[in-house]
Amino acid sequence: MKKLCELEWFSELYRKIYKIASIENPLPDPCEIVVLGHGESLESAPEAKLYWFRDKVPSPESFAYDLLFSERNKAVSVLAMMFSRQLAKLAVLLAKRDIVPRINIARLFSDITEDDLLNALSKVYRKRFRKLDDYLKFAKLSPMYLETSGFKPSDIPRLIIAFAIANLIDGAEHNKKKLEAALELLRVIEEKQNPSPKTETEQPRENQQKNLFKRLFRFRS
Repeated sequence: MKKLCELEWFSELYRKIYKIASIENPLPDPCEIVVLGHGESLESAPEAKLYWFRDKVPSPESFAYDLLFSERNKAVSVLAMMFSRQLAKLAVLLAKRDIVPRINIARLFSDITEDDLLNALSKVYRKRFRKLDDYLKFAKLSPMYLETSGFKPSDIPRLIIAFAIANLIDGAEHNKKKLEAALELLRVIEEKQNPSPKTETEQPRENQQKNLFKRLFRFRS
């Protein structure tokens, strides 16, 4: 019986995946995870903080999936579960490129609005997309199956956003623009979570006028 940190295959790539999957996901230290093989039971390692049943070396995608979708990850939504393959794929791609986001990547399927997606796509492609349909036509995507798959009509707009994000992730490894768009969406979520302080030029016009009045008043006095 070994701990995760002691396994030979838990090498550089797998450690990077672990780091990415641990963001906003309270996973214990790899040395506190006991890997149970065939015939081993939970009682054999009562001191472990997390148990993982694994007889064979997992692929990087399988490893990312097991970590991202552990019961500890509160950032996982229903849509994230629907597109779990894409999220695992993104975790591996980011690890290979030494990119560590500041937020849990599962938030891509819960925190991104249609405006967020359109703004990110317009920025990356340098082409104005006013509606999601504009991008879907540009990318030659047809999510029509969502409308006939038993979902509630009210859920369809959110599903189409998720479909478009999943498509970006699927193509990110070999398409620079799609990777840039996915990274821009992660940056948008980071900015939402930790908004940078506004400068005076970014303040509402009314506040700028008030500040100007205060400066003039002090000058005149």
